[in-house]
Amino acid sequence: MRCKKCGKRIKNKDYFCTECGYYNGDFNEDDFDTENNSLLEENSSDSFKELNASGEKENQFYYENEALLEAFIGEDYKIIKKWPFNIWAFLFNWMYFLYRKLYITGIIGLGITFFLILIIKTNLLIYLLLSMVIIGFAFNYYYIFVSKRKVEKIISEMEGTDKFTLANICKEKGGVNVPIALVIYGIFLCLVLLSFVTIKFNKNNNTKYWEENSENKANCQAYLKIAYNDSRNREIGDIQEGICRVTNKDNKQYEIILKTSLNNKAFYASYKTDNSNLIYVTDTKKILTLQQAKEQGAISSEEMLELQKLKSIELNYKNIKSKSKREDEEIKQKKNTEEKTSYLFTKEEIIR
Repeated sequence: MRCKKCGKRIKNKDYFCTECGYYNGDFNEDDFDTENNSLLEENSSDSFKELNASGEKENQFYYENEALLEAFIGEDYKIIKKWPFNIWAFLFNWMYFLYRKLYITGIIGLGITFFLILIIKTNLLIYLLLSMVIIGFAFNYYYIFVSKRKVEKIISEMEGTDKFTLANICKEKGGVNVPIALVIYGIFLCLVLLSFVTIKFNKNNNTKYWEENSENKANCQAYLKIAYNDSRNREIGDIQEGICRVTNKDNKQYEIILKTSLNNKAFYASYKTDNSNLIYVTDTKKILTLQQAKEQGAISSEEMLELQKLKSIELNYKNIKSKSKREDEEIKQKKNTEEKTSYLFTKEEIIR
């Protein structure tokens, strides 16, 4: 039927018009207060009270601009208004928010989901199922709340506009958008897939990284201990620390240099590996003698070459030590996923 006052189509059991509020019952007009659009209290009958009570029970949802709200939400308005659980929101989760043009909420929800997927290692399926249930129960209430706010904003911005135009504007602003929902959700799925691939790739690299470095560290420590025992027989001073560097990654060849202290001066003993054998190369005890000869101008070309070689050992030690510390800092900050090639050991670590 239609409202007797404004002509809006209303349900047969809706005794008050949702557009103008006019009462469309069969009571005497003398019993109705036309100024306040309500039944006079003193003349109200028991039958009307029962009818009004049943009507309120059936139509608990009331919104003065319901026609505009219906235009904004679209053809599923009556279902969304009636049912407390939305099966589509349950099944499609945050994508359904995007479908209903709730872009900000949908993107925030996808962001939280993406973060939790990366963080949660176990029981991820339980979280996803729980979030689906919560969204299924909460969506209709949230969507109607947000839609009301948007309708009110449209009415405020378009003040003075007729109802027909407002309804068309609400219909255009609301409703659904499939393409944008698919694009945003597609980007989300690509990011999730890329993250899984990256995590798996890094995991494989890290596994290889730790296996290689564990082997290198164990080999270096073993060779340094052999070099330490050998140096004690050569009387080149008290061992302070030692460095080890991988010179050939494929064949696992190493360079070892021990730093010693003799008469309060620092000297260095150089070793290298040949296959699995540790070979003594030289030490820098003669460097002071050669340096003195050079200053006096009594140094031969062969001795000059030897002096340069001994100085290069000292410089090489400092460079490898610096590189080892830099690599350790990168590992600590999780920036290094490559094979560690330089190691620094204290005397305690060598003789342990």
